[in-house]
Amino acid sequence: MAEAVKVEIENTEMIKPSSPTSPELKIFKLSLIDQLHPSFFTPILLFYSMDKNSTPASNKSQHLKLSLSRYLTLFYPLAGRIKDHSSINCNDEGIVFIEAQVNCPLSGILKQPPPVEVLERFLPGIDQSLEVRTEQPLLFVQENLFTCGGIAIGLQISHKIADAATIGIFLKGWAAVAADGSREILVPNLTASSFLPPMDVPLILPADAIKVIASKPTSRRLVLDASSIAALQAKAASSSVPNPTRVEAVTAFIWKHSIKAARLNSGFPKLSVASQAVNIRKRIVQSLPENAVGNILACYFVSVREIIELESLVSSLRKGLQEFSKTWLEHFQRNDPLSAFVGLLEQISGMPREGSTDFYNFASWCKMPLYEADFGWGKPTWIAIPRMEVYNAATIMDTREGGGIEAWLCLSEEDMALLEHDEELLAYATFNPSII
Repeated sequence: MAEAVKVEIENTEMIKPSSPTSPELKIFKLSLIDQLHPSFFTPILLFYSMDKNSTPASNKSQHLKLSLSRYLTLFYPLAGRIKDHSSINCNDEGIVFIEAQVNCPLSGILKQPPPVEVLERFLPGIDQSLEVRTEQPLLFVQENLFTCGGIAIGLQISHKIADAATIGIFLKGWAAVAADGSREILVPNLTASSFLPPMDVPLILPADAIKVIASKPTSRRLVLDASSIAALQAKAASSSVPNPTRVEAVTAFIWKHSIKAARLNSGFPKLSVASQAVNIRKRIVQSLPENAVGNILACYFVSVREIIELESLVSSLRKGLQEFSKTWLEHFQRNDPLSAFVGLLEQISGMPREGSTDFYNFASWCKMPLYEADFGWGKPTWIAIPRMEVYNAATIMDTREGGGIEAWLCLSEEDMALLEHDEELLAYATFNPSII
């Protein structure tokens, strides 16, 4: 199956805003948190099942490009280029739009989802080198047309301007424009830098603080249905956390079995540190609306060495979030967000280095309205967030029905091999099941 899937690029063009950006808006200030984020790109794939005779392929492409051009007038920084460490030049140079043909029907992908390296063919190819990132567009879009008439829309969006919530805002707004007035258009709020002003000289994350690139990383999709998640929530309950959330239970479950695999492969217990990303819209920065774009998130760290029972890990995650919320809220109430980030960087810098410690990075895209992205031909059948380069990482998101959770894991090949044969894990979760 994997070898048989061919994606042929037919056209590449630059999509620019339908109206030029006003002179007073030409320089967009990055926020404090934008400054701290590296310029790598975040991938997302949206698959749409459609009848071959519903809409001609050329009309679909034109529909997407015209609506995107119109929405870029509202989301104008995306059509610009990074100017320096604190700003984007909103020069309307545009985003890259690629049209591609796939040599198979979408049903083949949905019945037997291919490995991540095949899914990546549906994403725009970009140069991730540091030298190019400041010169590249901030958004790449690839429209993949299947022989059945189905479509996969692949996006690569710069993390310099977009966290997961921003991706959701962008997709919802673009889809609303494509709906031609049948839905209210979500106007992005671009004021984050006024609440989180950038620094003149940005803080630099220590390059060797946490290893995120593996020599042989491998990615897998892991799915838990609603009943399995409920069972994990019950199993993870304790006096300190009597009602674990879905995200807490699944995150702790993945962390537990990743620790188990790492310890079996290394032969000795290491300190295990988990980083959990937190959307701080409303939680911390009360004055920012939900449609505020940019990187409006932070993270907290929790660690364990010996105990890896589910309820203990959930308790650690909950305690870490409570301490994070209290500390960061105090900093923001004092109008001193910089101190919170300085403390975070100091915490990272003071962590034990590799060899004695395993680091895991967790992020939740749950409760984001990604499956609401209807461009006029229905909601997505499946959404995938494949990534290969970051390891010891897990990104979780809701399934289409909303009750289950899909986790995209990236671990070392050795650890992943043990996870795939972990009977306790397989009692609750399934590796890469069919979509349909």
